[in-house]
Amino acid sequence: MSTVNIGLDPGMTGAIAAVYGGTYKVEDIPTFKVVTGRKRSTATGKMIDKFRTEMNIPEILSIIKRYRDLSDDVHAWIEAVHSMPDQGVRSMFSMGEGFGILKCALAATSTPYTIVHPATWKKFMMSGMGKEKEASVYRALQIWPNADLVGPKGGKKHGRADALLIARYGETIGQHG
Repeated sequence: MSTVNIGLDPGMTGAIAAVYGGTYKVEDIPTFKVVTGRKRSTATGKMIDKFRTEMNIPEILSIIKRYRDLSDDVHAWIEAVHSMPDQGVRSMFSMGEGFGILKCALAATSTPYTIVHPATWKKFMMSGMGKEKEASVYRALQIWPNADLVGPKGGKKHGRADALLIARYGETIGQHG
């Protein structure tokens, strides 16, 4: 069997993809909601739950194990996270936390990995294209025309596109680098 390259796009709307033997698999980062308290709705006056979203670590481990089972030759590529102008502290903390969770999941499953900066994989995979999120969806659909990159309400699944392109970057670098 060919090498399985796993691409990980950290974040609550990120994804995990595997590219191998001319095919692919891609899944959203599994999450769940945790109730953190209650508040009164200003619109209705009724009490409603407040919640936050957390990564589902056991399910992340399960996905990585499934991808590892595809071959004895597996390597993961995880996108490095960094701060962006005007990005909030909470958002950055969440991204860093997700990055750490994914690194721990790779370590727990004995999956070798490489950290890749967004500018590096985007320059390689999207040469001559824009670097915005829409461009990554467009590029991923050029490579995998049937990839499920649209959500139930019609929104683009940028995390899935990025994870696929990161995995493809790893596959290409592994063959030529």
